[in-house]
Amino acid sequence: MKIKLLTLWESSQAIAEIKVLSFNAIKSYKLCKLFDEIQTELNQLEKVRKELVKKHGNPDEKGDISILPSEPAFKIILTEFNTLLAEEVDLKHLNDDVKINLDDLKNCEIKPGTLQQLDWLTNLDESVDVE
Repeated sequence: MKIKLLTLWESSQAIAEIKVLSFNAIKSYKLCKLFDEIQTELNQLEKVRKELVKKHGNPDEKGDISILPSEPAFKIILTEFNTLLAEEVDLKHLNDDVKINLDDLKNCEIKPGTLQQLDWLTNLDESVDVE
């Protein structure tokens, strides 16, 4: 299933929250495979972001490279990175079998905001009884 890199980037905190929940063994295994695949994409994004900062940034007295939003090169970095975030990737482990449904969450406590960030990973059917 295809998904924009921006969606993965924005969902990274919510994914971290989902990782600590308990699911049955099969769902846990499938989610683990998917999360590994997502982490690979996020690692690559972070590598590219750091390379952009290194390329356009300025070293400080300690040798750390940074860039201020007021610098002209900041806009260049932002434009290039946003172009990358607009790209889609095909996650081979993202399918209907791995998506989280209400039945998977009936014994879990989860923030509404987490579910909102992960709408692409959920298949919430309101017909399930939740007490």
